[in-house]
Amino acid sequence: MYIANYTSIKKIQQIDQECVKAFFSYLLKNHKRLSLSLSDIKKSIKTIVIILGIEEDECFSDFSLSNTCIWNNLK
Repeated sequence: MYIANYTSIKKIQQIDQECVKAFFSYLLKNHKRLSLSLSDIKKSIKTIVIILGIEEDECFSDFSLSNTCIWNNLK
């Protein structure tokens, strides 16, 4: 939704790495205001992976607190 509503992107082919970074930065900065849970963010990751046909980084498949790969990168 963010990509469709808040960017000039009109086609899936226009989505690039910078757009995806901006999208997740927006989600992380506004997750409380948007009432998003980690599950919602994970669903967003899965959707982008499917739509863009890219490989998901292994550390994004586990949102548990013991996954230091993902949590250390959020500091």
